Amino acid sequence: MGAAECCLEREDETQNGDLLVSQFLERLTPLEVSTGLATLSLVEAELPDSGDHITIDLDRFALAGLILTGSIRVTVIGAEIGARVVVDVEKPLDSDRATVQVKAFTVKDKGMKLTEKALSIDSLKHFVCNRLEGKINDEIMSRCKSQLDGRQENDAEPLDEHG
Repeated sequence: MGAAECCLEREDETQNGDLLVSQFLERLTPLEVSTGLATLSLVEAELPDSGDHITIDLDRFALAGLILTGSIRVTVIGAEIGARVVVDVEKPLDSDRATVQVKAFTVKDKGMKLTEKALSIDSLKHFVCNRLEGKINDEIMSRCKSQLDGRQENDAEPLDEHG
């Protein structure tokens, strides 16, 4: 009987983890990053279908290979082109902040690489990293604050005549 209960608990943990990741991905987009020369608009976030990209345990929350897609408008070129950013996100338990590392940035400009030549890709990666970290960490702080406020309201409720 214990083994069946254990399996059910693991299924619940997996479903809760999937729900957490799904909600996390929904909150990441839309995200707009402006560098002056270009504006990157990311509208979809997803994880690759294959592989082990999610870690949720007592030590950390991590997503590896997170794919953000959208478009980039470069003022010099005057065109809007498809864009894709691949990042890793990690939030260790002992840290208040999540970190983002941009692993890849690609644009779909028919192989001419005009966009990459017009932009400093490293600079754009830096802007994306900062905006994403800011958005994620603002969300974490907002959730922590609302949970803390909820606890304080519960603590402040007057006791009834029996308690």
